[in-house]
Amino acid sequence: MERVTIGDNNESAGQEVLAWLEDDRVDFVKADVFQSDETAALIQNYDIVIDGTPISINQESTKCIAQAGVHGVNLNGTGPEFAFHNEFLKSGKTYVPGFGMTPGITNVMARYAYDRLESIDSIRISHGAFRPFAFSPAITETTRIEYEPNLKSRIVFEDGEFKQVEPFARPLNVTLPEPFGTHTQYIIPHAETQTIPKSFKEKGVRLVEVRGTWPPENMQLLRALYDWGFLDNKTVNVDGVEVGVMDAIASYLLQSEQGTTTQLYGYALHVEVSGTENGQPI
Repeated sequence: MERVTIGDNNESAGQEVLAWLEDDRVDFVKADVFQSDETAALIQNYDIVIDGTPISINQESTKCIAQAGVHGVNLNGTGPEFAFHNEFLKSGKTYVPGFGMTPGITNVMARYAYDRLESIDSIRISHGAFRPFAFSPAITETTRIEYEPNLKSRIVFEDGEFKQVEPFARPLNVTLPEPFGTHTQYIIPHAETQTIPKSFKEKGVRLVEVRGTWPPENMQLLRALYDWGFLDNKTVNVDGVEVGVMDAIASYLLQSEQGTTTQLYGYALHVEVSGTENGQPI
């Protein structure tokens, strides 16, 4: 590895990461994914681009990578990236969306079971993200969006069709590795629900569900925000200024000790696959 360049529209944040790494091979450039021509020109001579932008701007970030004609990996979302399939095919480059912990490693775990079973009935993927609510702007946004009312992408795959579900749907107690313990988890919108039914189709998968949880105090806050209608992010007037109520809450959390700290920090994955092996249910 000869060079790693950090690109961000927030120069102070980028310089902070640069100082933390303390490596002569690492540098920084200011980049704005909404300026696709300029950003594509910045990255076109690199071997690979790793995209860690918030899910809400994956359309723009993927466009820059496709336009530059370089290999890419996205560490969070899976969705708008598929629209650029033909562009990557044309340039002879590979782009892997959603390759973080989940989606990503959970797909690998599910594939491990797939390769050993004759048929598959159900795949239940769960994770415990024990991190602060406002670990970063992107994480704050992800946490809010996953429980947004009427979100079309919060689905399960069941008996050959995708079914949209409400926030906090299908509660299930999931035991994670210690020290994380057992927690009630709910359906969340995740790429595995959309991709696994297609890639595992040959073995007859009937049910795919993805659940997640955060620290109990984070879940308590999310439930209250949902029950009070705050997750709709309706605009309110504050001293003559129009602001989204969740935008205000997110800003507070990003600047507060409660929003940026947690007692237990870590990440746990749990994948449960049922099917048949040697003719027997397992």
